[in-house]
Amino acid sequence: MKKTKKAAAASKQKKAAFKNKNKISSVKTKAVSAKTPANKAGEMFSKKELSEIEAFLNGRKAELIKNMEDKRNYDLKESEVGDQIDEASNSLDKEILFGSSENERKILEEIESALRRIKNGTYGKCEQCSQPIDKKRVKALPYSRYCIKCQIKNDSYR
Repeated sequence: MKKTKKAAAASKQKKAAFKNKNKISSVKTKAVSAKTPANKAGEMFSKKELSEIEAFLNGRKAELIKNMEDKRNYDLKESEVGDQIDEASNSLDKEILFGSSENERKILEEIESALRRIKNGTYGKCEQCSQPIDKKRVKALPYSRYCIKCQIKNDSYR
């Protein structure tokens, strides 16, 4: 009879250990799935986050368009004819404006592309490897097209 009580107690301990093991493994599974990024880029960001990003991009787009128009208007103004130094200075100003305008055009294209990706539900997804782009990167550069790994690869080929 003593053996049966010991066997029953051992059996209960094994069952309790098995239940605890299952609880722990299910908790681990939940923790891992919580850390794993979503497969769909749209699921990575809440609707609120996407609307905030979209509002920021639209604001930045309007700002760039205004700057480009201001530069175009400045370019159209006739400058007073002066000596060679004035002409050289005006020429240098125009070159600087042209260089910054080209950069602004590129950024404007990137912003418009990001707005299209928001609308079609692919925003936040790397265009090269299709993996989610880290939220920190998106917050730093909202019109990012690539994850860090792919961006480094692309930059090293240039």
